[in-house]
Amino acid sequence: MRPRRKPSSPLAMRPQPSTLDTKGESMPEKSIQLKITLKGMRPPIWRRFVVPASIRLDKLHDVVQMVMGWDSSHLYAFDIFGEQYSDGDLDDAELAHKYSLKKFNPYKGMKFSYIYDFGDDWEHEIVVEDTDYQPDVKKLARLGITPSKIMCIAGKRACPIEDIGGIWGYEGFLEALKDPSSRKYDYYMKIFDFDPDYDSESFDLHSVNECINML
Repeated sequence: MRPRRKPSSPLAMRPQPSTLDTKGESMPEKSIQLKITLKGMRPPIWRRFVVPASIRLDKLHDVVQMVMGWDSSHLYAFDIFGEQYSDGDLDDAELAHKYSLKKFNPYKGMKFSYIYDFGDDWEHEIVVEDTDYQPDVKKLARLGITPSKIMCIAGKRACPIEDIGGIWGYEGFLEALKDPSSRKYDYYMKIFDFDPDYDSESFDLHSVNECINML
């Protein structure tokens, strides 16, 4: 699948948010709560995370890679209001580093897509859950999370292995894991570099936030 650029930009039609209050003073930076779900997987693989409204799309790409567990070895694109945004290596896409999330006037319930690896075609749905996230410090402490501008606050199930062949390939891989004595298991062991103790149901919130802290 090759993403196509639409003939007109949605930014030209949407009003831009003001960064000043009525007294002309700078308003505090707002945080956006997002939920990302890998489409086509049952049960779902998802993450809930928080980013500043001013985050550029190229930086949001980095955060998505970390919260999901991908390794940034393939092309990507955001699809927002029918327009594609990427890093310059993708034909007919706008440059992600030129746009911040707040330029799209995010609102609760807003949805957009993130596509990763145009061979395996991993498509993710991102939903805006809160446009003015206020951290519950006690709840975060119980989860072992130190409040930060960028943080993952929840998630379920492990990220698929890179280059596994998309949804169908990953489902075949999970089936093979059930029988280590099978020829299919041997095939995956030879072709793909993965930990024999790989657990598709695991998700380590602490490790994800440690990675985010290195951004």
